[in-house]
Amino acid sequence: VALYREFPDLPAARERMGQLLLESGQAADAIPQLEQAVAKSPTTANRFALAAAYMRASQPAKAVPLLDQAVAGEPQNYDLRLTYGRALRDLRQFGDATREFFLAAKIKPDSVEAWSELAGVLILTESYPQAVVALDRVRALGGEKAAHLYFRAIVLDRTKQYKPALEAYRQFLAASRDQSPDEEFKARQRVRIIERELRNK
Repeated sequence: VALYREFPDLPAARERMGQLLLESGQAADAIPQLEQAVAKSPTTANRFALAAAYMRASQPAKAVPLLDQAVAGEPQNYDLRLTYGRALRDLRQFGDATREFFLAAKIKPDSVEAWSELAGVLILTESYPQAVVALDRVRALGGEKAAHLYFRAIVLDRTKQYKPALEAYRQFLAASRDQSPDEEFKARQRVRIIERELRNK
């Protein structure tokens, strides 16, 4: 970083310094460097780096216009699509976020990350059948974790498929083991309620 500071008029030096600051967890310090790099040389790489810094600094509204421009320049860039989807999701623009996550998954069909993000946003929009397809894809790729089991339980529960929902909640609780206390509390509550409802049928 100290070396790159000696070349303040070179956009490439600003970009590299900003990236190094970002990688070392100093997003706030990276932003002004990357802003100047974009102002002098608005390349896709510079825009993406600045957008990533904004995202790390919890400023998704500033990231979205940059990502929109960057995606236009490189529509087949998986990392761009994924980051764009996350920024849109954070701004609660779920329809647009769904599109970006789907396109990321289309670019990289074996990406557990893209299918997971897609499943999450589909649940938020109550697109349950499509969410199950995404969750099945995660499972087929061997990437299913406790969070995916929780997502699956929610979908089954909300679509009134209580027996498989009960099994999914139990699988989640067995896999999570105090890693997600809030979700585990909710899952235990639903297990008790579903068990009671099934007994009364």
